[in-house]
Amino acid sequence: MQQPRIVILLSIDSLRADHLSCYGYRRSTSPTIDRLAMEGTRFETCYPQGVYTFPSHVSLLTSIHRATHRLTNGDVFKYSVDTLADYLKTHGYATAGFVSNGMIAGDLGFREHFDIYDDGLSYHDGQSATFSRPADVTTAAMLSWLDQHHTQPAFIFLHFNDCHAPYRTPAPYSTLFENDNLGVQSENLPIRPGITQVITPEYALDGHTDTNYYVSQYDSAIRYIDDHVKLVLEYLRDHELLDNSLIVLTGDHGEAMGEHDVYFMHGKGFYEEFIRIPLIFSGMSITERKTVTVPARHIDVLPTIMDVLGIMDLPEYVQGTSLLPLMQGARVWLPNIDLFDIKVTSAYIRYKNWKYITTNDYSLALPTKGTAEAKRYIKRMIRHRKDELYRLDSDPGELFNVAELEKERTADLRRRLQSLLVKYDPIELSEHISDDAPVVDEAVINERLRMLGYID
Repeated sequence: MQQPRIVILLSIDSLRADHLSCYGYRRSTSPTIDRLAMEGTRFETCYPQGVYTFPSHVSLLTSIHRATHRLTNGDVFKYSVDTLADYLKTHGYATAGFVSNGMIAGDLGFREHFDIYDDGLSYHDGQSATFSRPADVTTAAMLSWLDQHHTQPAFIFLHFNDCHAPYRTPAPYSTLFENDNLGVQSENLPIRPGITQVITPEYALDGHTDTNYYVSQYDSAIRYIDDHVKLVLEYLRDHELLDNSLIVLTGDHGEAMGEHDVYFMHGKGFYEEFIRIPLIFSGMSITERKTVTVPARHIDVLPTIMDVLGIMDLPEYVQGTSLLPLMQGARVWLPNIDLFDIKVTSAYIRYKNWKYITTNDYSLALPTKGTAEAKRYIKRMIRHRKDELYRLDSDPGELFNVAELEKERTADLRRRLQSLLVKYDPIELSEHISDDAPVVDEAVINERLRMLGYID
């Protein structure tokens, strides 16, 4: 198989799969992305390893599970491990990152893995701080670089942030879906701090309290990004590169639109609206199967790209599995794919059509010290644990918790989850902690978190 000359990994922040037309959405939010899906392979379900931007992208770029690297927003990429950019650089690709969110800025440990890493943020040159930039600026920077490097093999990590709240897009996008009668049932919510049944002040749009308006603005942001994906594809086509390119499109996490009483934010749980994201591979005529129903994971993206390139000499800390056999029509998925994630106070596992979510203190998978610590851990688990069990094929909205009705299945999934948390223990990465890990001032990190709405 011929190696693609151009490899583009496109990550769209806060993009839930079911708001793309090619995933069945009622609005025409994504005509360009739809064509990518039609010409390539669309995975019906993909889960990130991390419900926030930073940990999700660490897993995407390294193929290391969140349960192993244990990083979250506000951390730095502290491990001396290779990224997808490093592997491709070794095999002759020029590498560049163009990102739009301060949570994956270059100084957090990403810059040194690329030939160039353009985060577009001004905090490092003494100007006023900006921690998110629109797609038109990011696209222009990316195409300017590609114009200088398209005659050689090139890898581009491209990230758009416009679907991240607040959803502000320029005209005419801002009114594109506002009055099309295709929105959700309207509610009026208070604008005040909180998590459930509110519109937070930092994400409020000009005093609007109508939830349907916010959904229309989120969908408009997708269409705005879609048009910039179109510009990238047109550039590749105009320079006769499109047929020699591999394009991988995904999101970093989802976004709640009112499900489970959470509005226009992410990271607050493991329900599908927070974690089901798109995954589309397109280009190089590598696909035989247009839609794959077997769930995929972010950590599978890196080994899949490397497999397409015919390069499989990856280090042992890579935890993903190539999806290429599925894309080429394999009928049986032999590896046991572990679909789960962990936060400090919750974790989930999906097994076939069942999803088990448990809420408790999961700062450690299992007690690792003495008997007294183990007893306290078990006591805490028994006293505070909340179990949820959903059957996704018959209850895709996760409305009916059947944990009490399916006690044996709940207990079995809890055991499976605990085994996975041991299997992916972070101790495996301890020898890869870098002595030269970047240090970013806590005030700088907090300012970015505040500007992006994560802290008050």
